Amino acid sequence: MGKLGKEVTTIDWGRDRTVHCIFDNVPLKNSLESWAKDNGYRLVWGHPNSPDITAFPCIVIIVDRTYLGMDAYESYLEYTKEVNGPFNLSELSEDESKDDKLIEALTSKDDTVCIIIDNLRNIEHPMLDNVFQINLKQNKAFKWITAVIQSIDQFQ
Repeated sequence: MGKLGKEVTTIDWGRDRTVHCIFDNVPLKNSLESWAKDNGYRLVWGHPNSPDITAFPCIVIIVDRTYLGMDAYESYLEYTKEVNGPFNLSELSEDESKDDKLIEALTSKDDTVCIIIDNLRNIEHPMLDNVFQINLKQNKAFKWITAVIQSIDQFQ
């Protein structure tokens, strides 16, 4: 039971160990596919200019925003603001209770980790608790990416 006297449940749609990839870097794709197979992760591939970025339950999104497209990325930003942004208890409808509104806000949060792999520095990041921007030109970029993914298992 939660503090508000209601049981909080979540549905697992295969989110654990699923990584959503939205990029077109072939060397990274090949390395990540091999690593995922060896380490028991599932990769799901998204498409540019598509709402796929919010469609697949996953623990990590790896995205190149230049490949995804700025319209789709803007939609993703709006989604994270809506799901993870502040909520206002004064905006309750007559048939909503404060407890129900609070539970909705706490249980609808998107806690996906986002790894951005483009070099666009002056663009807003999604409203998520954990966002990493990794420059693929650095020597250990792949190790950084896999370290972030593996570290999530330690905190679940």
